Amino acid sequence: MSDAVTLGSVDLRARLAWRGALLAAILNAVGAPLELLVARDTLDLPATAPLTSAAIGVVLAAILWWRRDRTTRLEAAVLFSINTAAIVVMLWIDNTHWVTLGPRWAPFQANKLGAITVGLLTPEIAVGVASIVAYAGSAILQWWLWGPAERAVLARGEPIPTCIFAAFGLVLLVFAARRYALERRLVAEAKEAAALEELARTLLAVRDFANTPLQTIASATALARLRHPDVSVELVRIERALKRMQELNSLLARHEGHIRWRKEDESFDAVERLRRGLR
Repeated sequence: MSDAVTLGSVDLRARLAWRGALLAAILNAVGAPLELLVARDTLDLPATAPLTSAAIGVVLAAILWWRRDRTTRLEAAVLFSINTAAIVVMLWIDNTHWVTLGPRWAPFQANKLGAITVGLLTPEIAVGVASIVAYAGSAILQWWLWGPAERAVLARGEPIPTCIFAAFGLVLLVFAARRYALERRLVAEAKEAAALEELARTLLAVRDFANTPLQTIASATALARLRHPDVSVELVRIERALKRMQELNSLLARHEGHIRWRKEDESFDAVERLRRGLR
């Protein structure tokens, strides 16, 4: 079964990518200013980077909401990547200020959180891997660019903990991708079941619509055989055709098992059912 499952006219995979990009943009818009809140009592952190990142998140969320029924997987991937880039740049700038706190600062917590969060948000493996590498890779690069004196006063063990968080993010990404694939399959199966039920209702409408004429033909044929035995050859042909129609009727009746009967089906209108099916 193809991954390109559609629900109505919407590609479900594109819809999931849109949802992940929207959530990531909202988290950026809400979470980036929290850097200023965390730093208020310990560090004079410039507001430019967090507020710029938050503004980018707001703009991206607005674009995604405006195009909520038209966003393609590629568009969602591009917007998700732009959002990631905005956050990574903000963290790079903010980390240059946080490092001045020395041992009072546990380095790269936001980078680690970002790597984990990516694994939960996007159904796209390539975009997820690139984003996790951006979060973790920028932290590792920044660590090595700092001088020995700066690295010596920070939490011991870096950048190994950052690499571990990135690895966990990749594991979460793989499991999330499998979960999204399962979700797509379940939707596809539900859609297929609904289509089968719709077909079964139409076939039963055909059967019910033909029942009365068939009964009339059977009665008329039996009466004609009694009154006009001289036309028995012609009546045999009619009876043979009638038998074939009755066999078809029996075959169509088997489709009743595919139908979940509802209260409104008590007054089943075959003609109306066929008219709706032809629209």
